[in-house]
Amino acid sequence: MTFDNFMSKQKKILALGLMILVILSITIGIVMPMVRDYYANKQAIEQLQMQLQRYSNKVASRASVIAQATQLKSTIVNSGLFSTQKSVPLVLAELQEKIKTVVANAGGELTSTQNLTQKPIDGLIKLGINASFSGKIDHLKKILYELESAKPYMIIENIKIYGAGSGHGSATGNIDAANKIFVIADIVTYIPSLTE
Repeated sequence: MTFDNFMSKQKKILALGLMILVILSITIGIVMPMVRDYYANKQAIEQLQMQLQRYSNKVASRASVIAQATQLKSTIVNSGLFSTQKSVPLVLAELQEKIKTVVANAGGELTSTQNLTQKPIDGLIKLGINASFSGKIDHLKKILYELESAKPYMIIENIKIYGAGSGHGSATGNIDAANKIFVIADIVTYIPSLTE
């Protein structure tokens, strides 16, 4: 075995080693990141496809949801819970007329009414009237019952009740005035938001 022969074998081994090193470098440096990116992209695509499927299902059920919402609104409107008037002033006028009628029919006397500020609350508008009225205790009981059980619904808030001895009629010396009860209350109702 000569030196040249030995060098030739060594050159072949060295060339083979370099070739293996280049192949490993290419595999580690180029192919492995490409494979890793491929699987990451494949997983991202699968997630996006599932998300797209969920959104497609939601879009497909949109018509059903709209139909259910329309039916629910119709049911609520037809139930008489809310006024059927189309504007806030008309609702307030209807509420004021209802209060006036209830107080008069019960034998009471409506002293004054004043519109309260409207307040939006969760898709509804809270409307109210501050009312002052008087009557005997039986009248008061009937008035409050009629107001709270009426449709569209009315709720009595911030109620203040004064007897005749509190200075609201006892000065006249009139027995009927002494038996009167004086009431100041906020009578509120709710209507669906008119902007929908």
